[in-house]
Amino acid sequence: MENLKFLQIHSLHGYPAVLLNRDDSGLAKRLKYGGRLRTRISSQCLKRHWRMANDENNLKHISGVTAASRSREIVTRKVIDPLRKDHEQNSIDSIEKAFQISVYGSKGDVKSSRQPLLLGEPEIKYLAKEAKNIAKQISEANEESVNETLNEWRENNKKIVDQLRISADAAASFSGEVVTRKVIDPLKEKHDPNLIELIEKEFYRFVYGDKGDVKSSHQSLLLSKSEIEFLAKEVKNIAKQLSEAYENNAKKILSEWRNNYKSNMKQLRDTCKLPGGLVSALFGRMVTSDPEANIDAAIHVAHAFTIHEEESESDYFSVVDDLQRIEDESGADHIGETELTSGIFYGYVVVDRDILLDNLSNDKEMACEIVRRLVHLIAKVTPGAKLGSTAPYEYASWMLIEAGDCQPRSLAEAFRKPCEPNIESGEKALNEHIKRLDETYGCNEIRRFLSLTNSPIQNALRLTLPELAEWTGQTIQTGKMWCVGYYYNSMRQWHRSEVWQ
Repeated sequence: MENLKFLQIHSLHGYPAVLLNRDDSGLAKRLKYGGRLRTRISSQCLKRHWRMANDENNLKHISGVTAASRSREIVTRKVIDPLRKDHEQNSIDSIEKAFQISVYGSKGDVKSSRQPLLLGEPEIKYLAKEAKNIAKQISEANEESVNETLNEWRENNKKIVDQLRISADAAASFSGEVVTRKVIDPLKEKHDPNLIELIEKEFYRFVYGDKGDVKSSHQSLLLSKSEIEFLAKEVKNIAKQLSEAYENNAKKILSEWRNNYKSNMKQLRDTCKLPGGLVSALFGRMVTSDPEANIDAAIHVAHAFTIHEEESESDYFSVVDDLQRIEDESGADHIGETELTSGIFYGYVVVDRDILLDNLSNDKEMACEIVRRLVHLIAKVTPGAKLGSTAPYEYASWMLIEAGDCQPRSLAEAFRKPCEPNIESGEKALNEHIKRLDETYGCNEIRRFLSLTNSPIQNALRLTLPELAEWTGQTIQTGKMWCVGYYYNSMRQWHRSEVWQ
């Protein structure tokens, strides 16, 4: 055994009168194991609390790491919304639809059809930059379309308007607001406001002169019914032409972008460290719309379960009104019921060193720091449900870390037959199971452990939590099994020993 491939982290945590992880009915999650019902904590629950922890060993503040966001609204809130105030709304809507489909899949433009997706800050920043550039390109293309369309209209229609004025009928309107009220206003509900505003200014200048786009410069002008109808028809046609041009401009630019989206994202991921953020690098992600964006999990987390049969009860509680008077009706203002459970939970985590280093662009120092902190988090961070009413804060009573190059294997079988609900029984069952494994398969791992009871573990050296975390981090960093021989002397100084035991 020379090169480290896997770390296995086993733990026992004890909790009294808690409700750590609930199902859809508000009851504790459960599983049946060995024919007996056990209380369970889901792996999703454990991972979320480890990654969201904010103590001195949190994963967020490791130098060089990037954050990530998991949401169905990443494109809407972090990419599109910042653009809405500065660009034409229909164009932004087109950009949003294209981006939603590219990121979330073919049905991504419907919010309810999207899955919460985990994207790293580099990926989000790239999408935001791309959306901004596309919005600028569409705006420039739209501006060119507006200029071409209106210039063509001016040249073609000036003589026609002059003729209409000569043959004006008796019915006429005398007003400084005739263009606004009779020509422009009927179109405002059907077209983009920015587009209508551009057309309105052009027609003001055409009807009222060079300064016509300034309302205070309008003179009360007498226009015949024929002239008003002509202008209204022309505005309607121009609005339709420009709306189609806007749509075509957006389609053309977005089609080109979508054709290159996956290759550009792949290039970003290949050249950027932690493109999917630290969370993706540790716990993986799956992107159904882009399989090349999938990231294999480097840290595998099992559901924790009680080593004994479930211990559960219903907690009946009441709420009393502090302002209740003597003459008021006696009794509680509210009566409720919730479930509370107690138990000793077995937890199991595997770290795949090769995948971890691959996801971290082979940054061994970062890998060392991540795993060092992870050991602290597993030992000390508690799932946080019902904090105010149960204070579910506990540290691990027992933890065993195994380093090796063989396929990992859980120690859950030690508890297929439920134990007595105490740490000593759990440690005894684990040690007996480890002995059976060693007798059958040989001892293929190097072991270090911590224990509040100081019970011995087969072929394992007992350490404190800081020592255990440091040893684990150094082992991940070097990957050489001789590093496992590091130990503390009585003065708490590191010594190197190439003798494992």
